[in-house]
Amino acid sequence: MESFTSSEIDVMSTEATPALIGLDPDLAVKSFFQDKDWVFKSAVGGAFNIVSILLLVLSREAPLLILLCFSLWAINGGFVLRTIRQKLLDAGGKLPEWGDWQDLFVSGMSWLAVATGCFLIVGTAGFTNLLVGATLSLVKTYTDSFVVWMSVSLISTALIALTLNFILTMMMVNFAEQESMRSAFNLIKVIKRISSSPRDFLSAWLLGLGIQLLGVLIPTITVVGIMFLPSVMFASQLLAASIVAQAWACTADRQSVKAT
Repeated sequence: MESFTSSEIDVMSTEATPALIGLDPDLAVKSFFQDKDWVFKSAVGGAFNIVSILLLVLSREAPLLILLCFSLWAINGGFVLRTIRQKLLDAGGKLPEWGDWQDLFVSGMSWLAVATGCFLIVGTAGFTNLLVGATLSLVKTYTDSFVVWMSVSLISTALIALTLNFILTMMMVNFAEQESMRSAFNLIKVIKRISSSPRDFLSAWLLGLGIQLLGVLIPTITVVGIMFLPSVMFASQLLAASIVAQAWACTADRQSVKAT
């Protein structure tokens, strides 16, 4: 049996677990643009976004078109999930291919249902707050307590929405990895994973939000760029998903090493 010195074992461990280095946003950006088909893959998602917007406008006359909107959103969501799954396996790999549309639709629609249900929490909290304000006569602008009530309401609603978005983003990664509806509600596992490296997850989430915000602002402030807004938005989603997946894989790698 071949034996190794302790220094050799340390070197092999480092080479076998590159994710231990931590978050590497440059790797996510570099691997994205190194994929020779990144323009095409982003354009496909952008085209689905454009068509869904048009169908949403036309749904005023034909409400059933909303079903097609959700179908296109589900397909795009399925591709984001597939991207996360791919990046969990190979952070520096290229984007997945469009195809197997049924799988994209089913996984995307499943997650869309979960996300919609979760965001209803924010709506419920806002409605409850409004109901309480109306009951206590706080919504009347001429009262002294209106400004205080409005400020507290806006801040608390924003905090709830941001917290929910953070948790939901990590739940999405867990859902993509496990590919089961049960995993989408495994909040305990998600919280444990976040608590193992909160800085990495918070950094990945904030970077993702920033990238998606830039994906909206940059095309909007230009006349020509607005034409590419749907595709740029979708590309920013994929980049954000790649970074969050990197954080998830990084902490998983650390846990596996500690276990050994």
